[in-house]
Amino acid sequence: MNKPIFISYRINDAAGHAGRLSDALKSRFPGQVFLDADVLKGGMLWAPEIEENVRNCDVFLALIGEMWLRAQDPDSGMRRLDQPEDWVRREIEIALARNPRPLIVPVLVGGGALPKAAHLPASIAQLPDFQHQTIDPSDYEHGIERLAERFPRHLQPITRSVLTLEGSPAEARGETDRESTRGRELRLGAMLVDHRSFLHNRLDSFVGRASELASLTSLIQTNRLTGGYITITGEAGQGKSSIIAKLIDTFAPETPIVHVIPFNPGPDHQIILLRDILAQLLLKHDLPDIYVASETRPILRHSFSKVLQEIVSHSGRETIFIDGLDQIQEDLTGERDLTFLPRTIPPGIVCVIGTRPNDTLRPLELLTPHQEYKLPVLGEGDFTLILQRRGVALPADLMHKLYLGLQAHALYLDLAAKELAFAANSDPAALFSRLTPNPESVFSLSIDRLKLTRDRWQHILKPILGVLLVAQEAISEHALRILLRAEGDDVREGLLKLGGLVSHDSRGYYQLFHLKFYDYLRSAKHEYDARSVFDPDDEINWHRRVAEWCAPSALHSIDRSDEPAGDSKEQERRSYALDHLVAHLYHANEWTLLFGCLDSDEYRRAKLQHDPSTRGYARDLEFGCRALVSKLYSIDERIALTAKLW
Repeated sequence: MNKPIFISYRINDAAGHAGRLSDALKSRFPGQVFLDADVLKGGMLWAPEIEENVRNCDVFLALIGEMWLRAQDPDSGMRRLDQPEDWVRREIEIALARNPRPLIVPVLVGGGALPKAAHLPASIAQLPDFQHQTIDPSDYEHGIERLAERFPRHLQPITRSVLTLEGSPAEARGETDRESTRGRELRLGAMLVDHRSFLHNRLDSFVGRASELASLTSLIQTNRLTGGYITITGEAGQGKSSIIAKLIDTFAPETPIVHVIPFNPGPDHQIILLRDILAQLLLKHDLPDIYVASETRPILRHSFSKVLQEIVSHSGRETIFIDGLDQIQEDLTGERDLTFLPRTIPPGIVCVIGTRPNDTLRPLELLTPHQEYKLPVLGEGDFTLILQRRGVALPADLMHKLYLGLQAHALYLDLAAKELAFAANSDPAALFSRLTPNPESVFSLSIDRLKLTRDRWQHILKPILGVLLVAQEAISEHALRILLRAEGDDVREGLLKLGGLVSHDSRGYYQLFHLKFYDYLRSAKHEYDARSVFDPDDEINWHRRVAEWCAPSALHSIDRSDEPAGDSKEQERRSYALDHLVAHLYHANEWTLLFGCLDSDEYRRAKLQHDPSTRGYARDLEFGCRALVSKLYSIDERIALTAKLW
């Protein structure tokens, strides 16, 4: 069925913004909004459906975020807009070619800027000529209203005033109920975490694994009868996230519940995780939002169990995927608090967890029912599929040697295939000789290639990697530009040049792409060698640089409640500073500033206002205790400094 309002977006650029915009517009124009993720179901021919809706829509909204213009194809490295088959480009081409045209509005979200015509393919170079609309998250509702005011007159928004003045009392009551429902959906929607960019990235690198997929799918179906946990274990880089992404894709018709724990989740990520999972469950099963009224772990933990029981009591079933459980940070006792997972899962509910086989497994063994699935190493046949996908042909004997030399490690094999594809004239035998003594050196191939442009490497590429190496969470392009004291175009070009070594989420916030890459950049931390990327002094200096960004003038500048909160870039800095300033001061050996910070009443008040749970403040005090026992301080100095921790 054709819908008059079409939302065009790029998944890796603005998926979260598209979902939020769709929800806001559907509340005003019910049944009139086309968003592929909402409308297209399993088994539908999606290409004709999209084309048909673009050809017949009255309003065409082109969402443009920070990554819209420079998003790359991970296989070819080519800019997606330069590919004729790119669907975002095709949608715009169809809309521009129509006569008469629909209302075309470039909608700028998440820091996106209107592109220049010269930077676009000729077929869509007219797009910047249309009046754009910026939607600021700090004034979201007003931005939506301004956008809706531009729609054709026949698209009349449904409002309460129209119904109460012109409709029947029953219609008015119905609209009141709808408004209540919309409010509930907006509240729950604000708790959702958009994982689509990460999952799309992992799916892009997935090939083969047919037997593993079949085994896991069967295991999920079998465990549905009794309910329970399935833990997929494997070392970093073995392919856990990719196979979980494929399982999520396989179970997509059921709309499974998904949460991906990031590399640096912060000290209290359990609350974010529980609210995300609960919000998904409440929206899917139409349950009241009272279950997420609290922001405390114990109550949310209890709510999680109650919601699962309520779903089962209504003959429901559910599949929940949680990836990266080993990323949960240890608390002050040195343990990971995994008590948010219900001890017993009821029949009909299956929870699939991805984790490394470390001490995270110990508390999981207490959960019932529980089964561990040890992910096998990548099969040699699947390595053949990787090479084929990358367009690389190797003699069978050399392929076999490379497979064994890289220890059947999925990530290393894929990176080697990418490098062989990128440098088509390289000698595979030389590559084998270089990598087999130390498979982790596969990252050095990319680093050596980046170093060929020495000036760019020294002034942009290496500094970007340095900031992302020490950053405690993903950060925006704007933050990178301020931290590097560089021009925006230089930073954007640098991120583009780094390609798959960095990843970004739906907000356009960046981090290093894999834990193994973090390990590689730090691999020479205690072993200096010719291939070192960052030595310990480099890390200290980057921590110091980020600490300066957190508090550019003085410690009190990290939070000013008397200043307007509309600047999202400044809000990012303040929030990051309140979460991580003390950690950066500690790692930068700036302990005098650290103790000054902890001794500041203003900092303490801002910290507790920012994080009422006090867990973040307790973690800051832990850094103070670590500094206190440093060999740099005498006994008398330690006694004097102890007072600053109270």
